[in-house]
Amino acid sequence: PGSIALEGAAVTTTPGDYAGSTDASGVYGILVPIGTYSAAASKQLYAPQSLSNLVVTANNVTWANFTLVPSVGWIVGNVTNLATGSPIAGAVVLVTSSSSQQTTASTNSQGRFNISVEPGAYTVNVTATGYYGAQQTVSVASGAESVATFRLTAIPTTTPGLEPLVIAAIAAVVIIAAVAVVAAR
Repeated sequence: PGSIALEGAAVTTTPGDYAGSTDASGVYGILVPIGTYSAAASKQLYAPQSLSNLVVTANNVTWANFTLVPSVGWIVGNVTNLATGSPIAGAVVLVTSSSSQQTTASTNSQGRFNISVEPGAYTVNVTATGYYGAQQTVSVASGAESVATFRLTAIPTTTPGLEPLVIAAIAAVVIIAAVAVVAAR
């Protein structure tokens, strides 16, 4: 297969930590002093590539071309109601890598989700309105799917009478009224 331009890849040099990034055409330029360098290109969801012994001479362009290969896996799964087995649409899925990078998604109408990530270990947290949240740890390999299935327990509804949120709202109104009375004097 042919190659395509990759926008937003970071390119850095050693020594000097000179840096640049690729434009929409996949082209970058870094101005460096005369010397010999190593350069590395990287972009999320791609395997990084390094080149060494790049000799830069006065008034010349030194070409360093990179071919970054996709390095992606997927966390796929579904979220259902434990008691009924019904899918839970709109559940929030938060994926956190071991380096604390986070990605979010939500479930579709069938309670399913699919998130592209780099290979590695992840913690997957799921929350949905009216349900207790849940968490799992998954390991993702390049080119493979890791399945995370969640069966959430519904939060029980309160007994008849005023709910705690209603009581808190009434207390807030009373406090605001008391402040208004003090300010009017």
